[in-house]
Amino acid sequence: MNEDKYLLSSVSNALRILDLLSEEELLGVAEISKRLKLGKASAFRLLYTLEYKGFVIKNHSAKYMLGRKFCYFGEVVSNRQSDFSLAKPELINLRDQLNETVHLSILLPDLNLTFLDKVSSSHSLQMNSRIGYQMPAYCSGSGKVLLADLLETDRENELKNIELQKKTETTITDYSTLLKELYKIKETGYGIDKEESEVGLTCIAVPILTYNGKAVAAISVSGAAQRIEQNELSYVSALKDTSNKISKLLGC
Repeated sequence: MNEDKYLLSSVSNALRILDLLSEEELLGVAEISKRLKLGKASAFRLLYTLEYKGFVIKNHSAKYMLGRKFCYFGEVVSNRQSDFSLAKPELINLRDQLNETVHLSILLPDLNLTFLDKVSSSHSLQMNSRIGYQMPAYCSGSGKVLLADLLETDRENELKNIELQKKTETTITDYSTLLKELYKIKETGYGIDKEESEVGLTCIAVPILTYNGKAVAAISVSGAAQRIEQNELSYVSALKDTSNKISKLLGC
């Protein structure tokens, strides 16, 4: 089922503006209009509305930036997800142990992945990500781990609705292949993407499980493909050990 028909274009365009301003501060109406391929009048009305509601601020040069309301939202989200903050020391320990970038992620209702935390390594080649960043779950190690948790549940049919777009030469674009991969993850307890979202980068992930075996989040290590794949088994062991520690901290 194609869910695009349910999207409100005005709301979608307003959110696209906010996404753009989260990446680049201080953009004018003309710049935003050009970057997002919106009419100047439409861009102006959207920005006016967002400014009126406190989501953006316009400076003396008529350039826009994100408003302070996002500080409030950030605090609310942080407080509601405070349990996951307990995992931070273990994420740092894992980074220090492997010297690889570590992520803590959750699955969103639309089956995209979002990063709750990130601890960077010292390597120059790293995944293009940040806290709050969203990406398709089907082409990431963490995402596939969390999608695998939907197998044999009342949400399994939702997997058929995922639009499998090709990101790289190794991205899975066939549903039966994805399903086979997810069942393999369920069997082995870990997932891996081999340059499926970014060329040159590989990610290995394991779930954080509740007492009844349900995945509430995933932790991963990512870095240069050759280095990660050469150390696959030892990294999986370290990830599972960290996952167990975090699960205990969260009372799982």
